[in-house]
Amino acid sequence: MVAVPITAEEPQVVVGSPALLARYGRPATPEDIRDIPCVTFRQAGIVLDDWSFNVDGEIHGIPVRGPLILDDAAACVHAAEQGVGLFRLPRSIVARNIHAGTLEVILSRFAMMFPGLALYYPSRSTVLPKLRAFVDYVLAHRV
Repeated sequence: MVAVPITAEEPQVVVGSPALLARYGRPATPEDIRDIPCVTFRQAGIVLDDWSFNVDGEIHGIPVRGPLILDDAAACVHAAEQGVGLFRLPRSIVARNIHAGTLEVILSRFAMMFPGLALYYPSRSTVLPKLRAFVDYVLAHRV
């Protein structure tokens, strides 16, 4: 398999609505989120309820809990905007929400990095011309 990176790595941010942060306060450390409701994401049947943070160069997992488990990232973002709980995801997904002020980033200095997206395809010896054209287009237009 060949992997072609198409986006740069970026931080996974924890976001919350201004109302939720006013109600529970702004956590200063990852441990502080244990007392704040969180929206958890289910992916391929697994609930991602252990969030990793970079604390002084070491990875720390923090178990989170909350009133809502969803398998749709857009629904999770909407729930976070409505004050249901904190949510963690790559920054680019909520950049507009952050800019609009409906979500605020917390604990950014402890953020883990998301490796970015990549296009995977079979080895170069078997690449069809239309796949090669697509790969060339992606490489020319990646962000």
